[in-house]
Amino acid sequence: MDFAWCGNAPVKLLEYNADTPTSLYESAYFQWLWLEDARRSGIIPRDADQYNAIQERLISRFSELYSREPFYFCCCQDTDEDRSTVLYLQDCAQQAGQESRFIYIEDLGLGVGGVLTDLDDNVIQRAF
Repeated sequence: MDFAWCGNAPVKLLEYNADTPTSLYESAYFQWLWLEDARRSGIIPRDADQYNAIQERLISRFSELYSREPFYFCCCQDTDEDRSTVLYLQDCAQQAGQESRFIYIEDLGLGVGGVLTDLDDNVIQRAF
C-alpha cells in the first residue's frame, strides 16, 4: 500500500497492490533509492540504514541455490510491473553468480515427458 500524509490532514491511500508482486521490488529497491535520497537531502542522518535486508538476503539465497543449470525468470507479456520485479530478481541471481535467462510465459514449450522448454528446446529445470 502507498500512502501520502501532509502532517495536518488524514492519511490518504494512493495505491493498493494486493494482486501484484511489486511489493518485493518496491520494498527492496525503491526503499533503498528513497534512503539514499533522504540521506543526501538531510531528512535522515547520513548513517541511517534501511529497515530491511531483502536484497542482501535474496542474493545470499540465490548463492545457496547455485547450480550449473540456468535459472529462468518468467512473466506474462504486457505486464510491466511483473517484468520489473522479475528483472530485479534476475539481477539478484546474477549478483550471486547464477546464470539466468528470461522467457515470457507465453513462450514456454512443453517437451517430451511433459517438461517445460525454452524457445531453443532447452529443458527448464528451475524457474521463477
